[in-house]
Amino acid sequence: MVSSRAPHADGGWLALFSSSLGVIDSNEAELRVICHALVILRNSKWREYSLVIESDSLVAVFWVLHYKERPWKLWSWFRRIDNASKGGVDRSFWFQVME
Repeated sequence: MVSSRAPHADGGWLALFSSSLGVIDSNEAELRVICHALVILRNSKWREYSLVIESDSLVAVFWVLHYKERPWKLWSWFRRIDNASKGGVDRSFWFQVME
């Protein structure tokens, strides 16, 4: 996994992640990124700060936010996301259309 971080215009930090996932559905790839971001935050010294996740996958964000709409084949990733969100991690999601 390759990552970088830089100051964001709003005073926070912007982190970018890149990793080879093989051949998978784009929504599953986005879901994995959301999971990794939450786990990294939970295990870091920044866990008391809010995490804003910007995603270009409306489907992945919808699945994370709507428990009953989650596909079973990805349930292990949702369990990781839910567990990473426990323990004081404040998260919010932004959907952004990529140009």
